[in-house]
Amino acid sequence: MRILPDINALAIQLIDDHPGHPYIADHLVPALEGTDTLLLFGYIPLRVQWVLEDLGLSTVDARNAVRSLLQYPTESIDVTPDTVLDAYDISVEKNHDVYDCFYIALAREADADRLVTTDRDRAVFELNSGIHHDHLVCVDCGRVEEFKDRMIERRQADVAAVSGYELISHSLILYGRCPECAKAPRMKGNVL
Repeated sequence: MRILPDINALAIQLIDDHPGHPYIADHLVPALEGTDTLLLFGYIPLRVQWVLEDLGLSTVDARNAVRSLLQYPTESIDVTPDTVLDAYDISVEKNHDVYDCFYIALAREADADRLVTTDRDRAVFELNSGIHHDHLVCVDCGRVEEFKDRMIERRQADVAAVSGYELISHSLILYGRCPECAKAPRMKGNVL
C-alpha cells in the first residue's frame, strides 16, 4: 500500500496528544513500520516543522520531531509542472480548492493507493482499492471501516435502473458512532 499524507496529517502523527492522532496513526504507522510505503515530496518536512511550530511546539521540539520522522523508510516523489497543472484541472473539474487538488494530482502521479488528508477534518481517500466496498465513518473519532453488502449493491443498481441510469460507479459512506464512541454520551454539535 502506497500512502500519501498531507502536511497536517504528518504533523498530527508527530503529536501524540492531538485529538486526531489515533485516527491518523491507524493509517500512517503501517507505512512507518515498513509494511506500507510512505510517500513524501520535496520540502514537505520543512512545512511540517512550520505546522508543528504553529501548533505551539518549540522550534527545537518541532525540528527533532521532523528529524525522527525522516528516520523512517519513505519514498521521495517529484512534483513536476504537470502535477501542478493537473491540480488546477482537478480544481476546475471539482470546483474545489487547488491546494487540496494538488494532493489528488500528486497521489495519482505517484500511483498512491491512499491519500490521508485533513481536508474537512480527517479523511482517507482510496485511489487504487481494486475491490469495491463501502465505508462506515465515526463522526466522533474519525474511524473508518470498510464493509461489503451484496443486497445494498443490488438495491443501488436497481434504483439506478428504475431511474433510467446506466450505473458507472458509486460510493456509499454511512456516518455514525463506532462501538467505542457509542459507549460515551454523544458530543454536542455532532449532527449527522
